[in-house]
Amino acid sequence: MSVQVLAAPQVHLHWVRETPSRALILPVSTTLPSLDALPQCVRTAVLATGLASVELHLPPFRPIESPSFDAWLEALVFRQDAAGRLVASRTGDPDPLATLAFHHAVVLVFRAVTGDETPLTLVAESPRSPLLRRALPVRHVCAPRGGLLAAPSERGHAYQRRYSAVSLAVQAAIRDCLPPAHITSVSQFEDREKALALLVWSSALPIVGAHVDALGVDVLNADSVDRAFAGAQKRLTSRLAEVSEILDRLQVRPLIRGSYEPGKARTIVQYCQRRKRYLHLLFSNEFRLIAALVGLCSRLPGWRTRQAANPARIYREVREEWEKVEIHLRNFYQRRPHAAFGSRLLLEAVRALEAVD
Repeated sequence: MSVQVLAAPQVHLHWVRETPSRALILPVSTTLPSLDALPQCVRTAVLATGLASVELHLPPFRPIESPSFDAWLEALVFRQDAAGRLVASRTGDPDPLATLAFHHAVVLVFRAVTGDETPLTLVAESPRSPLLRRALPVRHVCAPRGGLLAAPSERGHAYQRRYSAVSLAVQAAIRDCLPPAHITSVSQFEDREKALALLVWSSALPIVGAHVDALGVDVLNADSVDRAFAGAQKRLTSRLAEVSEILDRLQVRPLIRGSYEPGKARTIVQYCQRRKRYLHLLFSNEFRLIAALVGLCSRLPGWRTRQAANPARIYREVREEWEKVEIHLRNFYQRRPHAAFGSRLLLEAVRALEAVD
């Protein structure tokens, strides 16, 4: 009786690993020649998938946070999706989705910096909400020469065209994700000024300015805001229908329910445009977040030029740029959970850059 020996799977590894001096061990992405390079616990998880090709994402290893590499390995927990993407996280990590977003950012940047073509799939999960419906996870397989490789410098060719596409895509994603992340309890509907402003803003059209330095909505430009709210009544009616169903089901007071009736969409839009405080805050935060993301992407050509001479310096600069993005994420979400959105920002930026000819 013959014994069939299964070949070891092909493993596409994506891993951000720091040295004690906070430099980066390169490459961050590679197709392994054999499983021997993997620690035993990781090897076991890979073999357990039963797949011929496995895309493996390990969380960042930082000696400053986990001095013992063996203890770090023991704390790994693995989860697998149907597409053969095996993702590990650390037990006790207070914000694993934020960790994964940082991992995505570094992997995407260094793929673009070094011209790496290791297969990479981005998956962005929506924030959990006990009330509003949340979107399904978004998945994107990076093109072989795609990802952030097409990101131009600030004075590079097609800067306006490519980053305008990024801005439009990110605005649409923000407005899809933000209401479920902000409105997490029925009591928040009682603050009608804030809740209505959030729903109206999320119904606005994504737009960009006419100039390179106006990638987001200019909140001081009345014409831009008017264009953003063209047709908002119809889109708001749909959102209000969802909110009304929730309020009816939870038997919220009629006085509160009456403020969110779908038939009042036009009146609500006009009301929020007159009381602009919260709308301006949302538009301003949106603009700053997009500017920080574009700032990170536009530095890629310079990093590509300098990476061979000092890759550790480039890594530190990448970390600093991503931390700027996270600052604006925290401001935007006003201390509410925001971790899931970092990966969505990157995914939308990659899809937009790959789609622009």
